[in-house]
Amino acid sequence: MRILMLSFVLFILSACFVVGLDLLLQYDLRTSLKNLLTPFRFSTGPEYVFMSVIVLYVFVKPLVLNLLKKK
Repeated sequence: MRILMLSFVLFILSACFVVGLDLLLQYDLRTSLKNLLTPFRFSTGPEYVFMSVIVLYVFVKPLVLNLLKKK
């Protein structure tokens, strides 16, 4: 439970940091929130492949290791 809470707090802090940087760059709040919610709007094909591999590694590897451990 502590890890979940810590992850949530770090997520909120990083989102606030990004919005704060956008505000310092003189973007309005609406544009900053829009940029925060749509980070993959201008990604290219290789970037999508790279991010997919990272997501699969982070989520599938522990699942596979857990299943192999049970056998």
